[in-house]
Amino acid sequence: MILFYVLITLLIIIVIISIILWKKSISYYTPLSPEESEAEDRKFLKEKVNYIKHARNLFTLLNKMGVEWWPTEGTLIGILRYGSNFEKLPSIGHLATDTDIDIMIRSDSDEHWKKLREKLKKEIYGIGFNSYSEKVYNKLVWKLVCGTKDYIGGWDIHSDIHRYIVNEKENYASSNIPHYPFQLWSDKIPYKGVITDPSGKFRRAKFEDIIVPCPFKAAEILGSWNNKEYEKGTLKYPVGGVFKNKYGRYSWYEGRVHKLTQEDKKYLYRIWENLQREGFESFIENTSYTYDVTIISCFIEIKSKHKKNEYKSWMKNLLTYKGPMILFIDSKNYKMVKDLRKDLPTRIIETNLRDLSTQKYKGKFNHKLGWYYNTNMHKDGMNLDEYSMIQCEKPNFLKRAIDGNYFNTPYYMWLDIGYCRYNKLPDNWPGKDVMGRKLKNKIFLMALKNNKCSKPLKSPKMYTYKDPPRSVLVTGGIIVCSKDNIDLLHSLFYNKLDKLSREKKEWAGMDQYILSHIYCENQSLFEVIKAKSHKWCSGNRWFYGIPYFLDQS
Repeated sequence: MILFYVLITLLIIIVIISIILWKKSISYYTPLSPEESEAEDRKFLKEKVNYIKHARNLFTLLNKMGVEWWPTEGTLIGILRYGSNFEKLPSIGHLATDTDIDIMIRSDSDEHWKKLREKLKKEIYGIGFNSYSEKVYNKLVWKLVCGTKDYIGGWDIHSDIHRYIVNEKENYASSNIPHYPFQLWSDKIPYKGVITDPSGKFRRAKFEDIIVPCPFKAAEILGSWNNKEYEKGTLKYPVGGVFKNKYGRYSWYEGRVHKLTQEDKKYLYRIWENLQREGFESFIENTSYTYDVTIISCFIEIKSKHKKNEYKSWMKNLLTYKGPMILFIDSKNYKMVKDLRKDLPTRIIETNLRDLSTQKYKGKFNHKLGWYYNTNMHKDGMNLDEYSMIQCEKPNFLKRAIDGNYFNTPYYMWLDIGYCRYNKLPDNWPGKDVMGRKLKNKIFLMALKNNKCSKPLKSPKMYTYKDPPRSVLVTGGIIVCSKDNIDLLHSLFYNKLDKLSREKKEWAGMDQYILSHIYCENQSLFEVIKAKSHKWCSGNRWFYGIPYFLDQS
C-alpha cells in the first residue's frame, strides 16, 4: 500500500513538472509583443555592458601584471571580427560572439603557475569577479575559471584562463595536459613564427578601447585549435553566439550558421579595413602589407620658423604615402591629419607637448650656447625649449612606433612632417628591395655635404650649419632603422643628450648636432650618405632622402 502511494506521489510530481515545462516552452516559443521585444533589447544591452566591463577589467589587470598572455577561442574570434565581442549587423541585429572570456597565459614552471594562480585569485575580487575554481587533470591544474554574478543570453559570464609553456631552446609552446589545444601540432605548436613573430613579438589587436596582444598567425591558430574545433569558413563570419531569435528572445545558439546578406558582408569588411588601417589585427589577410617601411612623423603646433599653411602644404605631400604611417599629432590637428590620410593604413597617436619624454630637459638645453639664441630667433616669439623638445623627441617617437609593432614592417623611417616640400611621394616609392640593400643592417642617416668625421675639438664651441660638430652636418629630417637597432640608436642619442645638457659646454637642443656626435663616435654602426641635388626635391639637398630610396642604383 505504501508503495502505491509513493508511486502516485511521484506520478503527480512528474505531471506537475511536465506542465511547468510545457508552459515554459509555450511561453518561450510565443512571439513577444513589440514592447516586450524592446525590453529584451534593453536587457541584452545591459548584459553587453557587464561583459565588456569584466573583459576590460581582466585585460587591464593582465597588462599591468606584465605576464605574457593573449585572448583565444571565441574571445579572439570576436576581437578579430569586430574589435569587440559584440556587433550589430544589418540583417541580424545585435549579437555576441561568446559568453565567456578565454585567455592563454604563459607560465613555464609549475611553481610560477601556482604563484600566478594565487595572485589572480586575489586580484579578481577587486575587478568585479566573485568566484574561482581550478580544473584539474592528472593532478595538474590546467585551467583557472573566474566567475561573475552576471549573465548574457542565459549563460554565466566567466573567464577561462589556460596555461601554456614555452620551450625557447626548441622553439615550441605546449599545454600542461595532453591533447588540448594543440593536437594538430602534435601538442607542440611553433612559438616564434606562429604564436609570436620571428623576433618574439605579438601583433596588436583591439577590444573596444583596450589594446590586447594578438598571436602572429591568429587565423591559422584558430583554424587548427583543439583539433579544428572551429570549422573552415566559420571564423570570419558569425556562427551561433547570442542573438535574437524569431520570437524576439536573446539566447545562446551553438553552431547555427547565419544567412548573411551582401550588406552584412560589406559591413564586416569595412570593420576589418578600419581595424587594419588603425594598425590592429583583423580577418583581412596579409596585414603586414607589401611595403617594406613604416613612416613615422609628428606635428605639434608651436611658434616656428615656418607658418602653419606651409606645414599643411608639405604635410599633404608626405601623407600621400600609400604604405603604413604612424603619426604623433596634437589634439588641435588630429582631425585634419586623419582626413588627409583617409583610408590609408595609419595609426594616429594623439600627442601634445606635455606628453613628450623630453619635457625633463626643459630649461637644460643650454640655448645661450647655440646659434638659434644668438641670432635672436627667440625674440620673434619662438619658444626654444618647445622647439628643442620636439626635435629631440625623434628617437623616442621611433622607438614607441617600433615597440608598438603596429604594422610589422622590416624598416621604420622617421621623416620630418615638412620633408616633402616640392612634390608628392612617388607612387613606386620606395623602390623594390632597395631598403635592405642600401641600409646594410645599419642605422641610416644623411649628411648635408661631408660624411667624413674630423678629429674632435679639445673644447666645444658654438656650432653652426657651416661649422658643425666634427665637420659633419647630419640633416635629422630622415632617420631609418629596424627593430634590431632602434634600442641602440635610442640609447646613444639620449646618453649624449644627457651628457651635453649636464656638462653645459655646448648647445644640447639640436637633434642634428647630437646625431653628428653619435655618428662620429660610433661610425661602424651607421650608414651615412652624402646628400645630392635631385630634381624631385628641386635641387634642395636637405630632402634627398626620398629620391635616394627611389633609385635602384
